[in-house]
Amino acid sequence: MPSLNQPSATSLLELPGAGPGPQANAFGQLHGSPPVGAHFDKLDHLRFLAALLIVFHHGVPAVLCAVNGLACDASNTIRLTADLSGVDLVARALVFEGHSAVALFITLSGFLFAMICGRSAIRYDKFVLNRVLRIYPMYTCAILLATYLSPANNGILNLVTSLFCLQNLASPVTHPLITPPLWTVAVEFQFYLLFPFLLQWHSKKGAKPILLLLAVSILAKCLVFAQTGTVRDLAYLTLFGRIDQFIIGMLAGWYYPRFAEKLRNPLLLIVSSTLVISMLTIFHLKGGFLGTANKSIWLIWPVLESLAWATVIVSYCASAFQLPNRISKILCGLGAISFSMYLCHYGMAHLLAGKLGPLLHKALTESNHWLHPVVSVVFQNQFYGSVLFTLLVVFPAAALFSKLTFHAIEKPFMDMRVRYKV
Repeated sequence: MPSLNQPSATSLLELPGAGPGPQANAFGQLHGSPPVGAHFDKLDHLRFLAALLIVFHHGVPAVLCAVNGLACDASNTIRLTADLSGVDLVARALVFEGHSAVALFITLSGFLFAMICGRSAIRYDKFVLNRVLRIYPMYTCAILLATYLSPANNGILNLVTSLFCLQNLASPVTHPLITPPLWTVAVEFQFYLLFPFLLQWHSKKGAKPILLLLAVSILAKCLVFAQTGTVRDLAYLTLFGRIDQFIIGMLAGWYYPRFAEKLRNPLLLIVSSTLVISMLTIFHLKGGFLGTANKSIWLIWPVLESLAWATVIVSYCASAFQLPNRISKILCGLGAISFSMYLCHYGMAHLLAGKLGPLLHKALTESNHWLHPVVSVVFQNQFYGSVLFTLLVVFPAAALFSKLTFHAIEKPFMDMRVRYKV
């Protein structure tokens, strides 16, 4: 679990959104069924799924350790969940390897950009301006707040590094509750700078240049692994690993319209979901993120991970299965605030665990405590009790705060975006 052994733990990537109305309509018109907008709804559903996985990934270990009066670190979390087996092991894998939601968001990002743009020409300056308006307001607020709260640890070099979206390098602004997830914003923005070129290459020469870039990325990781004996952090934290997932998402988006009608059977969605769950469970059994730092699996893990999530994306978008309208709207609303939720959920999880954890620990260990009857039932299985607490306390708190920041900070700048397709 990345969050337990490095400061730049798992994060939730922001998706670019549909932009102004004409772009959204162009996306919808690629498909005759379901109706215009339904595909964007389904992408928002997937964003919500990724957000939930990330909240569980960071929230459950924080709550579990706090309830036991322990510091939230890898050794404590592993020890507290060591006896989980069978179906419980699958649940543990989804929490410990919940960092895979990053791959889902990155693949979604490439998929959505490719679907919106197709083979159209785009204005580079306006495209980058839209991306700055989309991510920089909230991102800058987080960076400045972290700098104000920890001035002794954050000098001008740290501030410049972070504001230039190099948060995944060695000397960014740091704060234990604010900055751990921000490295993904750096990776995402670096991709934004490359995407118009990738689009132009694909428009002129098809998939060949993109596939060659994918091959170079894998070869680069092989060379680093041969030299250093490890490539996990390069594959996980940088564009050298994550570009694989953007490329796979883009290819899926470009070629999806050709096959969408053949993927309408809901059974395909069940198969693709089972594939992802099985893959993450096997990966966890083989050591997962924590146990594979020196393993060669990271040479191809970004590709395998993205291919699995790409099957979920295309099978869900194409599926004839539709959620009830009311549920769909709720999930769309939660998906829309996922970037804000990503930025605040880590601090929210650890803050709530730090404040309420001692109370829960006392109630669990003292039979005469007024909360003991309830807490002892909820945390009879401490892992699932932590999952329930994360779902019912941490997630709603993060969602409410994110809704506020979305409307107060994100949306005013999003409304300033311009049309970038020529």
